[in-house]
Amino acid sequence: MKYLLLVLAVLTVSCKSKLPKAEKKAMAQLELPVADTTRVKGNYFEQQLDFTTAYIKCNAHYETDKQAQNVTAEIKIKKDEKIIISIRFLGITMAKALITPTQVQYYEKLNSSYFDGNFETISQFAGTDLNFQKLQNVLIGQAIEAFPSNECKATPQDNLIRVEKDKGDAAFITYFFDALNWRLQKQVIQQQVQERLLTVSYPKFASYNNLILPASIVVNAIQKQAKMNLNIEYTDITVNEELTFPYAVPAGYKRLVIN
Repeated sequence: MKYLLLVLAVLTVSCKSKLPKAEKKAMAQLELPVADTTRVKGNYFEQQLDFTTAYIKCNAHYETDKQAQNVTAEIKIKKDEKIIISIRFLGITMAKALITPTQVQYYEKLNSSYFDGNFETISQFAGTDLNFQKLQNVLIGQAIEAFPSNECKATPQDNLIRVEKDKGDAAFITYFFDALNWRLQKQVIQQQVQERLLTVSYPKFASYNNLILPASIVVNAIQKQAKMNLNIEYTDITVNEELTFPYAVPAGYKRLVIN
């Protein structure tokens, strides 16, 4: 079950980034105007990521109040179509998940179990609304949801631009953008009624074949008395190469039913 929880952490997946000296100097001289959401959105979407596939190798540290685990992972993305996540411990594949916009498939070696369902079931289990696009956005450093100008407000805060989206009782989402390059630094999803708080931070970015992607992701989740931390460090990324997405449940595994 711990590897299922780790995959779910990636599915749901706060640090403040360190700026180079040159950027710190420029930031000190920057006088932030009153932010306009339309302007923020325009600058942000001007740099949307244009790629067909991404192959990511990473190290991950997963920790709760009861357990901690260091693993390596391999993530393959075919943009807007499919994502496969393989989690390995000491070189052995302990879990694998294949995710499409309509289906979530998963198996883990530890309990010889597998799951075959959809995001509705996963959302109920995880306690937050999930879908394929949100997962993809989290992995590539993009806003988890769109922020229509007429539904949000933007304000300067600590050399960042803060954009708030109020979804009523469903959630309150806050984005923090770098005021110089418009990259997303942090996104916070708060569900007050359910007493849930999810923070996804991007402490650093790197360029891969002229594509700017996160170099690390920090996920902190709090639900009533339970806490979870996931720290992902991308070690290697290749983009726009032909990828395969093999997935097959090993023989003898039992189907996992999530209530």
